[in-house]
Amino acid sequence: MARTDEDYGYRSRSYDEAKKHRDARGGFDRFIKREFKVYKVKDGKNRIRIMHPTWDESDHYAFKIYVNYQIGPDKTAYLSLAKMGKGPDPLDEARRVALREDEEQVAKDLAPRERALMWIIDRDAEDEGPQLWPAPKSVDSDILDISIDEDNRSLQEIDHPTKGRDLTFYKTGQGLNTEYPAAKMRLKDPSPLHEDPKQRKEWVDFIKENPVPETLQFYDYAHIAKVFNGHSAKPAAVNDEADEPAPKPKAKAKPSDDAEDDEPAPKPKAKARPSVDIEDPPFEDDEPGVKAKPKSAKAKPEPEDEDDEESIRARLKERRRAKADDDDE
Repeated sequence: MARTDEDYGYRSRSYDEAKKHRDARGGFDRFIKREFKVYKVKDGKNRIRIMHPTWDESDHYAFKIYVNYQIGPDKTAYLSLAKMGKGPDPLDEARRVALREDEEQVAKDLAPRERALMWIIDRDAEDEGPQLWPAPKSVDSDILDISIDEDNRSLQEIDHPTKGRDLTFYKTGQGLNTEYPAAKMRLKDPSPLHEDPKQRKEWVDFIKENPVPETLQFYDYAHIAKVFNGHSAKPAAVNDEADEPAPKPKAKAKPSDDAEDDEPAPKPKAKARPSVDIEDPPFEDDEPGVKAKPKSAKAKPEPEDEDDEESIRARLKERRRAKADDDDE
């Protein structure tokens, strides 16, 4: 008698199950969980439909996040632990040390950028379903400008499931020259999210099950510090809830006069100029970041302990020395 799959205890798995496990493995760190699709803005014309918020106490279709871009040798992006209220943040500590050291460019590079994260439907790729778009703050402001009628004190509900409006906008330039001209933004006539009620319900059910705040991927203090110090951002264990920050790495001990046999620590690579990150674009057209405060500023935040400050200052000096060596070459 032939044995069945049940006799062997075998259960067939679906394509979606296999894809979920595959997508959770490869690649580098992301500030959005891997199971969710991220919208890639195309050069030229884009047409999207912004979907409504589905998290508690939401008063806007987008969720405000803060992101540090271009971190480490792989130019990785991380959510700002400090700005997102997740505890101690090695990047924020390094930025504050840079401000005290009058390293204006370093402080600017380490300033987190505000983004408006929202669920959207790409009208040119509806088969992809709901996708997450971390839009620059300036772009979100432009969208609100054309949605609000100040004369009549009225609002066009562009994210309404059945009578919202599609948005068309343009992207020009690359990297530091990227622009989203506000003058070319347009809202289309009212329309349903999808003509097919079943498809519309499927999309809405999906974003209800996955509200934007729950799509975020936080990494702990120790992991971000390791990447910032020059290690590759390969996938690692993460602290999703980030309730308890990982212990801070100890400052490196200074070599003693007798330690002639000690090998010097390898120099970190010279800091590269910001470039376009394929997976998480930096949107450098947004506000220029935080400038260094003058020395006469009253309240300057102090690091949580002196060992950390000395360690960060040493890393910054190493970065400057490495950059000077590269310039000489």
